[in-house]
Amino acid sequence: MKNPKGLISLENAIILFILFYLSFRLFADFIFIDDKPGVIKAGFTLLSLLLIAYNVAKLVNKTDIVLFFFASIMVFYPLAFSQEVVGKQLAYNLKILLIPMVILACSHLEIPFEKLRSMARIVIPIVIGIALIYFFSRFTLNISELYSIFDNKPFHSISQTVAKLSFLFLYAKSYFLFFFLGALILLNVRSNLVPVLATVLFKNFKQYFNYILFGGILLIALLLIASSINPDLVSLDSIFDRFITKNRPQDYAGEGLQNLSSGRTEIWGFYFNYIAEEFTLINYLFGTGSLEMQGKYPLNAHNDFINIIINFGVFGLITLGFIYYEIYKRLDPKYRNYIAFYFIFVFLANGVMFHQSNIFFLFYLRSNFNNNFGRHFSVDYSENNGSFYEKGKR
Repeated sequence: MKNPKGLISLENAIILFILFYLSFRLFADFIFIDDKPGVIKAGFTLLSLLLIAYNVAKLVNKTDIVLFFFASIMVFYPLAFSQEVVGKQLAYNLKILLIPMVILACSHLEIPFEKLRSMARIVIPIVIGIALIYFFSRFTLNISELYSIFDNKPFHSISQTVAKLSFLFLYAKSYFLFFFLGALILLNVRSNLVPVLATVLFKNFKQYFNYILFGGILLIALLLIASSINPDLVSLDSIFDRFITKNRPQDYAGEGLQNLSSGRTEIWGFYFNYIAEEFTLINYLFGTGSLEMQGKYPLNAHNDFINIIINFGVFGLITLGFIYYEIYKRLDPKYRNYIAFYFIFVFLANGVMFHQSNIFFLFYLRSNFNNNFGRHFSVDYSENNGSFYEKGKR
């Protein structure tokens, strides 16, 4: 790609398009919580297909061609097991497979993804701020009600969106990282909070140790003071109930481990029994489609291994595994292993492959940008100051 001159250039146009595309998705996640209108889904799908189409000619390596081929097969073969809900199953399959295909296609873009990340660190907090104002404006709540609104109404999609965007600030000199952690604590979805918090502590333990220690002592002191002043408003027992058992009644998710796991042990037990009792060899190989859509169980498995086996079988598990392994290899090495840790944790504890918020992994792709802007100069990009600087003549 030639040296960009001025604001209007092909490189800048692509970066702005991707930033708009991801901001559009982010805003939709916050505004349309339960189900997005058809026009929003159509718009996002169209933008995704445009990104794939723009890069399809660049899929010159055999790996991408094979992965696109097998992903296309995965879209259609579960329909054979879903005669009564074919339309819903097709939309479901497209939703799952469109996102990794966009990421693979965009990995061929010859743009500086460092520049995209630098711009996103400015734009994304603004978009989130506007979306949050709109989100909370729909609730007329006092502080105690706001604190408890997420107890038994987990916003998993929003939480995954916040978690995946938080990695943008791992290397940025910004306090926005603490804003993202605060948002995850408020949303109270443990499967997203725990891996992000662990990543931040591991990455910045020495740097933020004093802040963490001081903040922890201050938080405990404030909680003790608040508990002594108004035990009905906040108490240590209520905090434990909110973050561990999430204030569930016993008939909601049982007791002990079942309650602690938000009823997952019961859900997993049903799916494992279904696989053992109902699956034929064909089902083991190719799945049986979504049991939730077919009305055989009210919830998905809350575990990607089970979800993929149920929906796509071993063939789908291997195919999706290779697809996301290819994405992993194309991530910037600075972010790669942190994202992999988060991905594996949520893969087992909740489900990550079935969320369209995976599109935010676009931010972390390794730059394929050709830094040679001419025969005489070599230009590099600094993520610290967000600007280009001249390295020197050849």
